[in-house]
Amino acid sequence: MSQYQDAVDYICYISRVIFNGSLQFALLLLSFCIALVCSFFILGRYWASIIYSHRQAVEQVIRHIFLEGVSVLYFGLALMFASFFIGGCAMIVYIAASYKSSKAHNYSLEEINYEVRKVHFK
Repeated sequence: MSQYQDAVDYICYISRVIFNGSLQFALLLLSFCIALVCSFFILGRYWASIIYSHRQAVEQVIRHIFLEGVSVLYFGLALMFASFFIGGCAMIVYIAASYKSSKAHNYSLEEINYEVRKVHFK
């Protein structure tokens, strides 16, 4: 029975730590969306000014956006998701290590949660 209790404690602990960090994740996502909307707005104004100038410039802008701009956008998105993945893996490893060390030293889950908050939310 203690195996199941350990598993339940571990899942509750992970959910509490993730919930504590969800506000920071939401703010990060919101700032990314604002930056994306602003960049599309600036690009849209540039696009409209080029369209009104002449047609060859429009073709150059289309080539530039779809050949270079999209690759830069994909690179930025890939970099963002890679950083989220690495950060998530590091967080899981940290949570698992702190949980295992707490079981070895018989710390309570509240004490572990306090230590995690102290490290991550200075």
